[in-house]
Amino acid sequence: MSVRNDLARAEQLLELGRYVEAETLLRALLADHPGSIEVLHVMATVLLFAERNEESLEVAWQALALAPEDPDCRLAVCDALMQLDRGPEALELAEVAIVSDPDDWRSWFAHARALSSLPMPRVRDALDSINRAIGLNPHSADLHAFAGVLLEVLGLRDLARSAFTEALRLDPQHTAALTSLADLDAGLFRLGRSAANVRAAVGADAQDSFAHGGVSTLAGRLARRLLLALILAGIVVGLEVYGGASFLVRGATGVAALALCGLLVRSSLHHLPRGMTRSAGALWGGVGAGTKVLLGVCVVITICLCVMAFAPTAIGSNAGLVFLRVVRILLMLTIFVCVFQAVALLFIRKK
Repeated sequence: MSVRNDLARAEQLLELGRYVEAETLLRALLADHPGSIEVLHVMATVLLFAERNEESLEVAWQALALAPEDPDCRLAVCDALMQLDRGPEALELAEVAIVSDPDDWRSWFAHARALSSLPMPRVRDALDSINRAIGLNPHSADLHAFAGVLLEVLGLRDLARSAFTEALRLDPQHTAALTSLADLDAGLFRLGRSAANVRAAVGADAQDSFAHGGVSTLAGRLARRLLLALILAGIVVGLEVYGGASFLVRGATGVAALALCGLLVRSSLHHLPRGMTRSAGALWGGVGAGTKVLLGVCVVITICLCVMAFAPTAIGSNAGLVFLRVVRILLMLTIFVCVFQAVALLFIRKK
């Protein structure tokens, strides 16, 4: 079998996510053809997709040393540098690429991504570069999806939605566009369309990092929705405790509140991909650290709610004090996060 056929097979394995097999095939090729630029380039790509970024960068540098003017090798190094959060170095290479070949859309795409990967992202400049890339290759779903991400960061939500929609017209299973559109469609109590897009992204490619990110974001929103519902229920029951309501009244309110929250949990589980809801372990392993903290807080508030509703008044009052402390801490953290995000976005949008 020729080198070209082996390379084609390795690229097929890469598309299928079978990185170990692709790497094995490519290493065998490198043993016979140690100076092959094409083999080194594909090897760097496989290692990058396997999230072995340092190794990918090393192989990409080897290829670029053998062919300093090869655009594929230059862009492979650029991609690896961005994955390693070395944005300034990636930008230097991307600028060389657009000077060397200004009609290559890939160079402008790399330039846009490098600008957005800087410690202080230059979002408007990145948008200019991605628009140049789209002008050269208007049929690339990746370009439209990335333009949508930049437009969303700039607060241009309608234009971002149009960009994501165009990406999905070109590629209905584009995971980045699906998850980004899900993020745009999400509201605290309006998650149906968002959840459908996330499930579609997972169905298109369950191993894709964008799909995993979309699931994590969706789970976080569902946890915040449950937390808000529990806080509202706790406030109602707490007012009854401090108002001297009878045990029957508090108990009835507590039962109603828990029933409504239970329905909310059931609805939330329905929104998540099926694989996550098969067991408690799968659900716990599928959410991020922030969501786990939120779920822990939900458990604490649920305990406080139950004690306030069903325990004697004196004990319920103490549980109410714990509930108030938890809510006060959550409020302070929420204000801090909102202010920090607002300042960060304001600074980014000015760049």
